[in-house]
Amino acid sequence: MSNQQKKPIIASMNQKGGVGKTLCVGLLAEWFALIRKKRVLVIDLDMQCNTTDQWVGMEDAPNVVGGQLPPRHPEYNPEWGVNERSTIADIFYGKAVLPYASWLTEQVGKSGFVELMCGHPQLLEEVNIEFNQTDGQLDERVHNRLHSFLSSEEVREEYDVILLDTGPSRSPIFRAAMRAASDVLVPFKPEEKDIQGINAMLQVIRQENYSRSKAVIPLSLIGLLPNMVRPTKLHENNLSNMLDLHESIVFPKSAWLSHLTAFPERDVKGIRPKSVFEFSKKNPARVQAVAMCEYVEEKLYSE
Repeated sequence: MSNQQKKPIIASMNQKGGVGKTLCVGLLAEWFALIRKKRVLVIDLDMQCNTTDQWVGMEDAPNVVGGQLPPRHPEYNPEWGVNERSTIADIFYGKAVLPYASWLTEQVGKSGFVELMCGHPQLLEEVNIEFNQTDGQLDERVHNRLHSFLSSEEVREEYDVILLDTGPSRSPIFRAAMRAASDVLVPFKPEEKDIQGINAMLQVIRQENYSRSKAVIPLSLIGLLPNMVRPTKLHENNLSNMLDLHESIVFPKSAWLSHLTAFPERDVKGIRPKSVFEFSKKNPARVQAVAMCEYVEEKLYSE
C-alpha cells in the first residue's frame, strides 16, 4: 500500500487516566476532517465516554452504570438489526453498529467529515467483565473482534482515518484496541507518576508486536506526546529526563501541548468556535495543535 493509500487506525493509549487521550483524538479528528478534508471515524472505547459526549452528546441516566447513555440514533430502523442506541460495544456480541454524524459533519458537510461509533458505559463494562471470565479460546476471538471489524472492506472503503479513544485500564477492550491499531500515540503529563508508566506502556507495545501474526502489520509507535505542559522547573526537569531516556520517540518540543484553557474549553456545550483550527493562525493553541498533527502526519505517511 502506498503512502497516499494508507488508511491508518490510530489508537490514543496510556495505562494512566487524565493524560489527554481524548484531547488527542479530538484534535486529530478535527485536523483530518477540517484541514485535510478526510473521512474520519472516531470510536469511543472508554467507559467514561467523554469522546461520545463531545461529538454527539450523552444523555443523563442516573439508574444505569456510569450514569449516562448514548443518544438514540436519529436514523434508527428496527429492520436494520442494530440497537436503538447503537454503540461499538455491540460488535463484541456479533451485532451491527451504526455510526452517528457528529457536530462537525453537520457543520461542514461531507467534504471532510467525522462520524462516531459511540461508547456505552454499562455495555463496555459488561464486555470487560464477561471476556475476563471466558476461557482462552473465546478470549482470543474477542481480542481480534475489533481488528476484524475495522479490517472489513465496508469500513475500509468508507473512511480514510480511524481514531480509537481508549480507557486507562489494561482490559480486554484495551487489548482489542491495541490489536486493531496500526499506529499508537501515547500522551502523558510531565509528572512523576505519568513518566513512571511510560516504560510499562512501551513494554505492552513490544508484547503486542511479538504476539501479532505475520498477516498483521506491526504496530507503529507515533511517539510520546507531552501534554498539559507548564512553564515550571518540575516539568522542565521531568521532560529533560524523558529526553535523556527516550529522545528518539518523544514529539519535538514545538508539538508539545501546553496547559492552555483553549483545549478543555472545546468541551463546553454550545461554545463557538468549537475547534481550535477555527482560531486565528497565531493563536497558541492552534499553533501547537497544528504542529502536533503535522508531526503525526509525517510519521504516518512518510514511512
